[in-house]
Amino acid sequence: MPHRNKQNPFSYNIHTMLAAVLVLFRKVQDMPIDLFSSSSDSVISPAARCFAIAPSDSEELPFVTKAIYVGEAGNVVLRSLSGTDFVTFANVQAGTIIDARVRQIRATGTSAASIVGLA
Repeated sequence: MPHRNKQNPFSYNIHTMLAAVLVLFRKVQDMPIDLFSSSSDSVISPAARCFAIAPSDSEELPFVTKAIYVGEAGNVVLRSLSGTDFVTFANVQAGTIIDARVRQIRATGTSAASIVGLA
């Protein structure tokens, strides 16, 4: 039962009322409520977009990442946002997050798998 003010039994707790409004708004919008939608995105803010990465020798990523997650251990060969050459991260352990702004992950030399871009 909602918490009521003891002095006025008909006034609902403000948090309960706000939650009810948010639930109704969510049903109208048919999508999750983003409490940080008015915050600006930056390199240090959490990823707003996560996407599976298929390493490719010719294709760049659809989005430059803030970081990448490596799900299965191995080597990762990548080109950073401003880099011209590929760099090998050797023996990356499963569950590692590489904090790099990446524009491409090369298939040749990349043995790690289940790579996720965080943008």
